[in-house]
Amino acid sequence: MKSAGLLLFLLILWGAGYLFALVYFDRNQLLAGKEQWHCRFRNVPGDPRLTVRPTTSLKMIRLTNLGEFVERCELTDVLYELNWGRDDQVGHPHAEFDPKAPKLPKLAVLYVHGWKHDASKNDQNRVEFESLIDRLREKHKTDKYVVGIYVTWNAKADLPEPLESLSFWVKKADADRISQGGAVTKIVSSIGAVIKQNGHDQFIALGHSFGARMLYSATAQSLVNQTEFSHPGYNGGHYKPFRGTADSVILLNPAFEASRYTVLDDLTRSGEKFSWDAPI
Repeated sequence: MKSAGLLLFLLILWGAGYLFALVYFDRNQLLAGKEQWHCRFRNVPGDPRLTVRPTTSLKMIRLTNLGEFVERCELTDVLYELNWGRDDQVGHPHAEFDPKAPKLPKLAVLYVHGWKHDASKNDQNRVEFESLIDRLREKHKTDKYVVGIYVTWNAKADLPEPLESLSFWVKKADADRISQGGAVTKIVSSIGAVIKQNGHDQFIALGHSFGARMLYSATAQSLVNQTEFSHPGYNGGHYKPFRGTADSVILLNPAFEASRYTVLDDLTRSGEKFSWDAPI
């Protein structure tokens, strides 16, 4: 009886500790904005319509633990930064821009940070990403506009090590919840759709750790879908060419099982192939 009582006590203690960890490790979670499907323009500083393009600020998109936008206008700001000055927007609502600014191709570089990182100015991931964007801008200052996009989420428990490492499973669950919500898919797809309007624009998406886990979920299934839709329909034929959501998806130390890549690896076939000279 005593051993059974002790076991029950330990189970209750473990359960209480687990629930406490879930709440405590996510105590810094962000709150969702009221508008999720559109940006409510307010005609105040920061309104994407009033921002004169091009800008050099780092574009920040914040997500909650449920994969909701903290501020939907952050995505709109990114899209306006990529969309300004297009000839086909004459007569339609469009972003304000400096008429003296040359209409150069845009290079969108998106980064989804991983576990133990956030959007604070001294965060190593943010500092290094901003440094990368600065170097790209210097290199392409005469031929491209480089737009840096930093996707941030509640990936940091804000505890000293080794206590921070105890948040692994909680933050993994947060990352999967965000992936299931589809927000990263929406961000990547929206940017890709704008980029595709101009054949000279480019889009590179990067993710690290759990950020790579989310980015992979957001891009792999759409890539499989597009590949299967382009299948010739008979053995030995050529796939119809298509352009993926991003021109390049780079996963840095991705935190997911290798088996999740199997479905993409299976797309490499010895029968049907893509034609080397087919126009995209």
